[in-house]
Amino acid sequence: MRHRCGVLFVLLLALAVGPAVAQQKGLTWLAFSKVNTGMVEEAVAFTLEDREFYDGLMADGTIFGWGLGTRVSHRPDDGYNFVQWVVLADWKAVDKWVAAFGQVLRSRSAEERDALEARAEKIFAPGSHSDIVAEDLSWSGSGGARPRYVYVGEFFAHPGQEGALTDLYKSLVPPVGQKLIAEGLLAGFGLHTPSLHTGDGWTHTSYLLMTSLGAIDRYHEEITKALTPEVVEKLYAAHDVARHRDSVWMILHLGGGGGSAEGGGEGGS
Repeated sequence: MRHRCGVLFVLLLALAVGPAVAQQKGLTWLAFSKVNTGMVEEAVAFTLEDREFYDGLMADGTIFGWGLGTRVSHRPDDGYNFVQWVVLADWKAVDKWVAAFGQVLRSRSAEERDALEARAEKIFAPGSHSDIVAEDLSWSGSGGARPRYVYVGEFFAHPGQEGALTDLYKSLVPPVGQKLIAEGLLAGFGLHTPSLHTGDGWTHTSYLLMTSLGAIDRYHEEITKALTPEVVEKLYAAHDVARHRDSVWMILHLGGGGGSAEGGGEGGS
């Protein structure tokens, strides 16, 4: 995986391979950056030069999955529009991954490294790189549905209410998510909590792996049914509703030989 000032890390979510909807735990490392206007295709091509390396790590079980995405929805203060991800079992697996990538770096000449750095500087905005490492609790379908988009919700639990918010998620979202998987609208869904606290303030991030944007309509329809007055009261007690934010991302590549997601393109210039 290419990088401007070191190793550009990323991680996200892995699809289950079991015969039914399955709950999984793992570690997600996401690397965010801002691609210069009109250069998303160049960013994807640049990163995919390490495709064989990452697919090899999937094949030998070092990582569960990896991929690339770009923003569909934007805010004026966006500091990034591009993400790379890798999903692993735990921090021990991160150690193995980093060691393997270190070998790749050492195999390159100084001239090769300088050339890669120069190319990256043309594609990525200086100083825009940042990482998030999260604990991942996910539910995925078995085969079939291929995700094209990721719908992300960011939450800020009140102090001492982190566990209560997690419990609310587990009671509300899995029944809806499993229903939408059965309908072919989702390939998976899950919840992130910080493994590294970087001062951003968020305590929970939910995500839906969607086969189409129409999944958002169905999700809102079903989740609204579950929001009884009692549940709404608990939600307000558990997190700062005013700070909640949503975003939509387009998947540009899924690792493991799957190629680019259908409908990919320059959605995040």
